Amino acid sequence: MARGLLNNWKQPIFYGFDAKLSKDLLSEIADEFDKIGFDVVAIELLSKDQDNPNKIDIEEEGLIYVAGYIAAKRKFSESLGCPTAQNPPTSPWLANLSEGGLYSPTPQFLNEVKVMEELFKEQHPKNSLSKSPGILHRLLEKSNEKNLTCSYATQKLFFRTRIFIR
Repeated sequence: MARGLLNNWKQPIFYGFDAKLSKDLLSEIADEFDKIGFDVVAIELLSKDQDNPNKIDIEEEGLIYVAGYIAAKRKFSESLGCPTAQNPPTSPWLANLSEGGLYSPTPQFLNEVKVMEELFKEQHPKNSLSKSPGILHRLLEKSNEKNLTCSYATQKLFFRTRIFIR
């Protein structure tokens, strides 16, 4: 996405609906933005199996994002986080996504989300979803055994969201 110079709008930089955005094409787009005076900022994202301390763990960032989404959805019944306008994210990726409207999860809730994520991964084969019936019910039973402090409704929302986004 490209940001406007005077207004806070975002514009997609690639519309190739029938093509993949390759590294070369992204480089060309960045060069074009540089030519017209836009600052080009790159953020490299990695998965956990690649070691480099200067790069962001995209799986961890995605989990923080999901935890923030759940905190925002449950804000009227539980205090699981606060808007990023009050508590700016430390991650450049999340800071780039946020304009103060995302939610940052509390450290305690983030730890519970990590526990629920591990339960989710135990029940699903790598890179796919379990097709067995009652998976949501089984996940909720397993999370109940962990004595998490967040409510049943919050746990259910996490697992439903996680199933949706895989």
